[in-house]
Amino acid sequence: MQRRSLDIYYFDKDVVENLRQSLDLLPEELPYLYEGGVDFLLDSVHDLHEDLEYHDAVIAKAAYLFWNFVKGHYFVGGNKRTALLTTHMFLNYNGLFLRIRKGEGYLTCLRILHELIDEKELRDWIKDNIVYET
Repeated sequence: MQRRSLDIYYFDKDVVENLRQSLDLLPEELPYLYEGGVDFLLDSVHDLHEDLEYHDAVIAKAAYLFWNFVKGHYFVGGNKRTALLTTHMFLNYNGLFLRIRKGEGYLTCLRILHELIDEKELRDWIKDNIVYET
């Protein structure tokens, strides 16, 4: 885990791999299809939305991660679960908490996958479902 600009916590690939291990994926779902894409995604999120206020920047970066983990299809299996869990934990590590109804995360993944929602709409969806730490 890395801490960088705006005091936002960022994940490295080891954290993502540990999160994937917690999903109880089948052995055949674990391999990467595009390992370099995960590296690029986790590096590129650092420099995005630096002009925004802290909470807005975290939400925008979370939407970027969520969107790209779903669309990038970096793994043999578990891409949507990885996207949702990584987004959820990224928000938690940065003091924001995503509260959604059962099944809503999966449906949002499908909406991303089938291009029924764009990244801006995803950002709004995350913002509407955030509970701020008190």
